[in-house]
Amino acid sequence: MKSVDSGSLLPRRGEGEDEGVSSRGHSPHPNPRPRWGEGGYGISELLTLLTKHLTSYSDAPHLDAERIVLHVLKKREPAYLLAHATDKLSDQQIQEVTAMANRRKTGMPLAYILGEVDFFGRTFIVTPDVLIPRPDTETLIEKAIEYIIRHAGLRPGIHEEITIADICTGSGIIVITLALELEKLMQLKANEAKSYRFIATDISPAAIAIAKQNAQNHGVADTIEFIEGDMLDPFDFAQGKPHKIDLIVSNPPYIQTSELDAIYSPQQPYLPHFNAKRWNVGLLFEPRIALDGGPDGQKFVNQIKTSGIPAIIETTGGAIITLVQPLPLK
Repeated sequence: MKSVDSGSLLPRRGEGEDEGVSSRGHSPHPNPRPRWGEGGYGISELLTLLTKHLTSYSDAPHLDAERIVLHVLKKREPAYLLAHATDKLSDQQIQEVTAMANRRKTGMPLAYILGEVDFFGRTFIVTPDVLIPRPDTETLIEKAIEYIIRHAGLRPGIHEEITIADICTGSGIIVITLALELEKLMQLKANEAKSYRFIATDISPAAIAIAKQNAQNHGVADTIEFIEGDMLDPFDFAQGKPHKIDLIVSNPPYIQTSELDAIYSPQQPYLPHFNAKRWNVGLLFEPRIALDGGPDGQKFVNQIKTSGIPAIIETTGGAIITLVQPLPLK
């Protein structure tokens, strides 16, 4: 039989599920190397073990286990796991599953482990250089589309072009999703706007690079202008002329600095074996620059509010703030 280093996540074949515990009731080695049977574990068996081991580290351990195994198998549909429940994974695949599960046990968000996240029915690249989109951000998309249709689509001819700016774009999921969804609406003639212009800014060059890659992957790289810069600053200089912005959409940093300081504090009981559900440890892996909203959490939200531009913003607790008015005539 082959020996596979699983990081002590799964038991030896034929033994109990207590990690590294011998028949005499003690660990023979501080870092035992499990030995796998011929052909490794079956999908169903592996999912059961993974779910058990992730229970203390995830609010959705079975879902995490499914997504990890699907990722390693290069499949997307959960139905595949049921249809192939007895299929055996190779030793190499088990190594990959175990490495990813062990990273999940540290509290690392699954999206960073997989390198991708699903949002609004599409898959986007994410890395620790960008914030992981929250479910509430989909509501922001819906409200933005509703606003545009209500204030432009129902008044044909009001605009030759509507300019939408995504401030603090991060991975680009907001502006890319809007570009794709509004294109679908235009094809259905649900919106009478002549055209849309999309602009996205972020102070992080790494975030801009990821956003551009996501735009490329979804076929809208030529539709969106990505600009590296802080908040609204770039708009006075981009392409040598000011931009006319009709609507701002944004998920800016909105956590209070003191709250982040407490999470990042050396006194926090952040250890590999702690119960991750007791702490918002996922924030430890996300870029602080995308989280820190200043002393009251409203530093960047207020910058958008005082711009005088209609805006739809995601803020504290996932709340969506709408600062909108009818789009002005041009």
